[in-house]
Amino acid sequence: MKSTYHSEKRMQQRGIKNKVLNFVLNNGQLNEAPGGAVKYFFGKKEYQEEMNKIKEYEKLLERAKNTIVIVRDDRVLTTYKNQYQKMFL
Repeated sequence: MKSTYHSEKRMQQRGIKNKVLNFVLNNGQLNEAPGGAVKYFFGKKEYQEEMNKIKEYEKLLERAKNTIVIVRDDRVLTTYKNQYQKMFL
């Protein structure tokens, strides 16, 4: 999405980085704004939803740690937990 000179100046003044801008555009709540514009808002509700996603992802990572899946011809043959600390290929 293109930025105007005004928006770039305000972002700089307010310490809003491009990563934050893009995050809000991708994850914020969409509302109508005056003049036919659209407003993206990332508030407490959106924050909590993203935090819940992070917690679920953290659980998934913990469960996936040291898991090995053996595949051949696009079929899962078996899966098991690696008993060793180091992963080898």
